[in-house]
Amino acid sequence: MKNKTMKRIGTIILTVAMIMSFGASAFASTGEQGAFTAPDSPVSQAKVLELQKEIKAYNFDEKEIGAPTISYSYTVAPVEVAEGTVVTDAASMHESGSSVTVPVKKGLGNPTVIGNVAWDAEVDKLDAAKDGASNYKNIKIDFSSVVFEGAGIYRYIISEALTEGTYKDSAVTEGNGLHTRYIDVYVRPAVEGFDKGETAAEWDIYGYTCFYNNESITDANKTTVAVKTTGFVSGTTVGEDEISADNYYTFNVTLSKTVVNDGYGAANTEFPFTVLFTNDAVTKNVNIEGKIENAAVTGWVDPAAGILSDTNGVVNIKNGGQIKYIGIPNGTAVEAYETNIATGVTYQVTTEMTTSEVTTIEDASVSWGEAPKAAATQAGQMVEMEWVKANAYESTKATFSTEANKADDNDYSIAITNTLITISPTGVTLRVAPYIVMLAAGMFLVIFSRRRKAACED
Repeated sequence: MKNKTMKRIGTIILTVAMIMSFGASAFASTGEQGAFTAPDSPVSQAKVLELQKEIKAYNFDEKEIGAPTISYSYTVAPVEVAEGTVVTDAASMHESGSSVTVPVKKGLGNPTVIGNVAWDAEVDKLDAAKDGASNYKNIKIDFSSVVFEGAGIYRYIISEALTEGTYKDSAVTEGNGLHTRYIDVYVRPAVEGFDKGETAAEWDIYGYTCFYNNESITDANKTTVAVKTTGFVSGTTVGEDEISADNYYTFNVTLSKTVVNDGYGAANTEFPFTVLFTNDAVTKNVNIEGKIENAAVTGWVDPAAGILSDTNGVVNIKNGGQIKYIGIPNGTAVEAYETNIATGVTYQVTTEMTTSEVTTIEDASVSWGEAPKAAATQAGQMVEMEWVKANAYESTKATFSTEANKADDNDYSIAITNTLITISPTGVTLRVAPYIVMLAAGMFLVIFSRRRKAACED
């Protein structure tokens, strides 16, 4: 019997906890804090109020992607309200069983915003999805120094701006939301028995509501999504237009290499790939994640950087290998160069580009040709010898781009296949000739040193 009673009590406690949790979530999602949990029972709230800023990220992989670099600043100030602007509280919140209507006052004092809201490409990651995943950071507004004049509801306006630069600089697409919000702060005396406190500590904030309009909030519209919001986020409406957050559209590119009909080349040759990203409207301070054989590689390489080195955009891929770049901002052109360094071997090279929607082989978005000379020199090679060209990028160039500000979250794949067709019947192929030259040079040095030694002994 005792066990059954304990189980019932446990069930009741769990149910109450779930209800309270749901209630808290509901309050958070509607943009209000401090709503009465029982009639006429206000509870003091923190004087640092928190709202939300949202960026929605799009990517085919539906995993974390590198964040763009973008920073928002906010200002808060008292706002004029039209005469007769009111807030009507629900009857269920009061023991009298009647709704309470209170006039709204212009805010007082100088509340401050604590810091900017920023995403940093070097530090932050974004959750991403095909249809967009929401990422939030808090906007903190400090009312602790404000001296109010009497109990009531005080209204403020919050304005959003980019800290520096433009949306295009960061590759973030501006949403269609308004860059202003309004916030009502609910105030009462912190100490009973006075009508006017002369210090900030004598006033208590017991609730606040964030919304879009500088208008009356009544029973008819208080709980509708057309009014209340958690901040600068999506999911609410103004009239018939749905408000959307700022968006970050990205796509992915995978490069793969296959060698056919050439066991030597497949087993021993590492083909250099150079991947360049160009986007005149976007700064290079974005975070593209590149992976090859579980190792990170350079994410953004600008063609204007000049001659490339092994740490600046060049990666080596053998037969069966691949490299994938994740989180490339839409509107970015991608140029992928694959180098045939197996000199003297005659390959037929084919390039196939595949997207998550369509597969093409000779599509307009794929082209073939030599790479720019600025991106061609391979460090460490003996370029003065005939068997290595100074401009070694001679096999395949694949280029394509996506339109900016569009929800193109495709996976793009570029598969480059080298098929050995023929070898000149000289008895010795040029791809082993360098080793023969080196061997001959070594033998010459040995013979020369022995003859010199013999001559010295004589």
